[in-house]
Amino acid sequence: MVKLEQEQGGIPEFGTVLKNPDLAGVARACGIHAVRVEHPGQVDADVRDALAYPGPVLLDVVTNAEEIVIPPKPTVGQAWGFAIAKIEETLISAHDAGEKA
Repeated sequence: MVKLEQEQGGIPEFGTVLKNPDLAGVARACGIHAVRVEHPGQVDADVRDALAYPGPVLLDVVTNAEEIVIPPKPTVGQAWGFAIAKIEETLISAHDAGEKA
């Protein structure tokens, strides 16, 4: 979502393209119980395993960075907020483009 906002805000991808780290691996290296989910078919079982652990656990779920995420049951207020944010973004972008011309 951050990358999408940056792209729409006119911030180009520049420099090194980094891959997301294995946060579960980092957590385990620090002595924290962690579960990494990389495939949709693993989600249910891995979440059950994480919830069954008798203490703190980090659940690292890998998602598609290109997919726009919305709540499962968006409310009218959330849709309105998204619409207002996009309108503001468009106006700011148009203003910035006018200043550069």
